[in-house]
Amino acid sequence: SGEDPYEMRSLTVKDLSFESNWVRRIIQTVCFSVIFLFLFCSCAASPAEYVITVKGSALESGVVQYAGLEMNVYADQASNPCGDCPDQPVSIYVGTNAEAVAEAMAEAVTRADDIWKVKSCQNGVLELEEKAEEAGTVKSEPDLSAPKGLELTGVFNS
Repeated sequence: SGEDPYEMRSLTVKDLSFESNWVRRIIQTVCFSVIFLFLFCSCAASPAEYVITVKGSALESGVVQYAGLEMNVYADQASNPCGDCPDQPVSIYVGTNAEAVAEAMAEAVTRADDIWKVKSCQNGVLELEEKAEEAGTVKSEPDLSAPKGLELTGVFNS
């Protein structure tokens, strides 16, 4: 029909080349977007922090609850059923001051080797941080309770 067959082939190759570049750019953009979203979402979970302030001293025996842990408060050494056993859990006695209570709480967190790690413990203030590998596990402030005379207050940031 008068058209050069090679001319037609040349146009077709150019069209395909343009189309393949366009498709390649779309695929690259989608891949980069997925990778960016994956990295952004995986880095978004930062460790929770929990600052517990201890005031006063226990006036009676009972249980201290904090950061998902429990620690016994005994009236005296004779009322401690473990006595002086070598693997005794961390516990305190009636009359223990706030600073010593916070230090005992820190020791219990360290021994538990669970979700929390101790950032610092000074002057009756215990600072805990969620372990990096556990980041995002703790969604809300854990319960705090203590026997009469011992006051626990917490500030939780997730």
